[in-house]
Amino acid sequence: MGALAPDLVPDPLCELNVIEQARHVCETMVVQAAWVRDEAVAVHGWIYGLHDGVLHDLGFLTSRPEEVTVAYQRALSTSVRGRIGVDPCSASRDQTAGQSIVKTVPRFR
Repeated sequence: MGALAPDLVPDPLCELNVIEQARHVCETMVVQAAWVRDEAVAVHGWIYGLHDGVLHDLGFLTSRPEEVTVAYQRALSTSVRGRIGVDPCSASRDQTAGQSIVKTVPRFR
């Protein structure tokens, strides 16, 4: 992220934090148990923009355990990666799936 202006660095880092935390919420026993009981639980990844006062949808939305990975990749592709042009994830993650999602899922703004 060294190529970004210093005032732009916090936004992508905050977005990445929200996306990671939304994924972790999906992994909690409470949410997993609710999904096993077929309860309607949806996890969203939204962030409040201090600069504009608007709640931004980061593209993370899932209501079933089998959708978590797709929602996570979609959110990374449409928010963090899409805005800064770099992959914030480690090189060990599967990048092929993320690239195919970028082509098929519209950007949320």
